[in-house]
Amino acid sequence: MTEHQEQVMWIMSASQDFLAEATSQKTLEDGRTAFLFSRDDINKIVKRCVARWNWMPDVVSLRWVATTVPDPAINWCECGSRKPSYWLYDGHGIALCKACDTCKPMRLKRYRPDILSAYEADEPIDDNE
Repeated sequence: MTEHQEQVMWIMSASQDFLAEATSQKTLEDGRTAFLFSRDDINKIVKRCVARWNWMPDVVSLRWVATTVPDPAINWCECGSRKPSYWLYDGHGIALCKACDTCKPMRLKRYRPDILSAYEADEPIDDNE
């Protein structure tokens, strides 16, 4: 179990102690996981985490509490944006490159504009053709 997963488990376990339920979950831009709770439950959850595991989660805003380490399973973009990267594919499903939302326009400039649609090819694209 990674440290990130352990911290997620601690937040959820602490919330269950008070019958508090996260109404939403999101991944922050830096890869940490944040949970939305009622304002009244945030302080209780933080105090429980400190008392039980000697760990203080990050209170991101009045209603969001987050892990302090990012999810190691997230593939970070090489452009330095500290955002997750994902594969970009052409119109036939062939992988072009990895990018994030920040550098996607710059990375796609290397390719013809029609490459993202099902373009005509002089050679077979699939083994079945």
